[in-house]
Amino acid sequence: MWRWWTDGDPVLAGDGEGTVSVHPQTPGGELVWSAESSDYGWSVSVGAEVAFTSALAAAQGATIILRWWDASGAYLADSTGDGGDGSFAAPAPAGAAWVQPVVLLPDALASPVPIGTSSLLIGSPSGGLSWPLDFGTPGSTGTLSVVNAGDAATHPVIEFRGPMERPSITNVDTGDVLEYDLPLAAEDVLAVDTAAGTVTLNATASRLYTVTSRSVPEQTWTLPPGPSQLHFRAASGDPAATATVRFRPAYW
Repeated sequence: MWRWWTDGDPVLAGDGEGTVSVHPQTPGGELVWSAESSDYGWSVSVGAEVAFTSALAAAQGATIILRWWDASGAYLADSTGDGGDGSFAAPAPAGAAWVQPVVLLPDALASPVPIGTSSLLIGSPSGGLSWPLDFGTPGSTGTLSVVNAGDAATHPVIEFRGPMERPSITNVDTGDVLEYDLPLAAEDVLAVDTAAGTVTLNATASRLYTVTSRSVPEQTWTLPPGPSQLHFRAASGDPAATATVRFRPAYW
């Protein structure tokens, strides 16, 4: 779950129950993302690849910053993207224990604008983004960019966590879809192992038969070398519903 804070400019409006908006009063205001459990963001290992995507940054020509803190909570460094890019990735530097996404807003605005969707992925030092904390709200803009740094296609493991109905994930670049016609309760996890070609509910029961006609065979759903844009959707669901994509770079 996200929290946001500022030093008073930009001004935040909303409590997380509806649309949360931000209103920059002067140029150069920072909107900071924090975890509910830590003022320093999310834990990270040195060398891990971290990627942050923000609809606000793309819409406002803003700059994404990944702010690094050490284990004691002391500021370490900033990694800074290009203005207007909706996503930015960087490896955790030496000494980093926490990462905090920041959006630097370039201009004052006459009225508030919605923060919109955002996503954070934290990988392992061995490579491969593997921990999306938020893939967006089902049925709206659950969009994420991932990068297979290898030179061969890789088979991810995908986990859908409810509550939602008929979850799906699409690789926009290939057009390949995986969709399953079943409801997931809040405690349910549907795991799709694309290498093994299995679909398992709560680690026990096969749900391969719930695949829809829109879907490709599981073992053909891969992430090719380079970047891929993924869309997470559901026929209906709760903002707490998520999709997790775990993979490692593959090589010939």
